[in-house]
Amino acid sequence: MVTEVGVCKLFKNLNPGKASGPDEIPTRLLKTLADEVLPVVTNLIWQSLSTGQLPKAWKEAWITPVFKGGARCDPANYRPISLTSVVCKLMEHDLSTHICGHLDRFGILTPANHRFCSKHSCESQLLLTTHDLLKHRDQGHSIDVGILDFSKAFDTVPHKRLINKLRIYGIHGEFLSWIESFLSCRQQLVLCDGARSDHSAVTSGVPQGTVMGPLLFLLHINDMPSVVDPGTSVHLFADDTLIYRVIHSMEDQVVLQRDLARLEQWAVPGAWCSMHPSVTSCTLAVSHPTCINACINSVVSCCHWSPVKNILEFISTTTSSGHIILIRQLPRQRGS
Repeated sequence: MVTEVGVCKLFKNLNPGKASGPDEIPTRLLKTLADEVLPVVTNLIWQSLSTGQLPKAWKEAWITPVFKGGARCDPANYRPISLTSVVCKLMEHDLSTHICGHLDRFGILTPANHRFCSKHSCESQLLLTTHDLLKHRDQGHSIDVGILDFSKAFDTVPHKRLINKLRIYGIHGEFLSWIESFLSCRQQLVLCDGARSDHSAVTSGVPQGTVMGPLLFLLHINDMPSVVDPGTSVHLFADDTLIYRVIHSMEDQVVLQRDLARLEQWAVPGAWCSMHPSVTSCTLAVSHPTCINACINSVVSCCHWSPVKNILEFISTTTSSGHIILIRQLPRQRGS
C-alpha cells in the first residue's frame, strides 16, 4: 500500500513556501531533496502504519494567532493557525486516499454533507437548497428553516465516540490503530512574536491543521441526518447545519420541533458540543406566524426566531471564493 511511487507523487505536490511544523523540517528542503530522502520517508511511513506508532513531533501542533480585526487586546479577534509536521501530512494524504476509496466503494458518506467531499461544494449546497425551496414555493407550500451551528465542533469531538464510529464504517486493523495513536497524547503550544507558551494536552477534538482532521470530522457527523424524520431535509457544510420542512399542518411543526430535539440529543451537550447562541448561527425562520409559538423548550433558549414573508430571503451562504451569495425576494406567485 505504501510505495515509493505514491510518496514521490506527494513530494512533487509539496508547496515549498509552506511553513514547517514542530519537527522543523523545511518543506523546501523536502521538495528539493525528494529523490534522496524518498526511501527514508517511505520506510518511516510504512513503519509508522505497521506499528501504529507516531513520532512525538507528529503529535504536536504550533498555534500561531492571526489578527482578524477589532481590538487587538481581545483574544477572540485572532484566528488560530495550526502548524503540524509536513512529513506526517504526507502520510495522512496517503491514508486519507485509501479511506476515501473505502467510503466511496461502499457508499458510506451521506450526500447531505457538502464540505470536505469530492464533487461537493458550497455552490452545490446552494443550488440544491434553492431548487428544493423554489419547488415547494411554486406549489404554494410554507416552509420552516433552521440554521444551526455547533460551538467549537472541531475541538470537542470525543475520541472514543469517533473511534467507535470508524469501526462501524468498516475501518479496522492498522488504519484504526494508527488513527487512535494519531488522536491520543497530542500536545500544542502557542507561538507569538518569537515567544512560546508551555505545552498543553489536547484531550478531544480532531487535530486542526492536519489532512486527516477534516475527514475524521466528516465521519463523526456522517450519521447526523439519519436522526431526523424522513420528511425533514438536512444539509451539512462542515459544522453548519441547515434543516427545513414543508409545513402542511401543526403536526409538521411538532415533527420539526422533535427533530431539533433529536439533533440536540445527538450532539450530547456537555459531552461533545452545544448549540451556539449567536444571532447568525442558531436561527429559525418561519414562513407563517403561527409557528413562532411552537419552539421546543430545550432549543428555544439558544435560538433566534424570525418570521419572514419569503423564506428564500433568509438563505445566504459563502462561496469557496469568499463571496456572499444572497437569495433575494422573488416575485410573488401568479394569482397570489
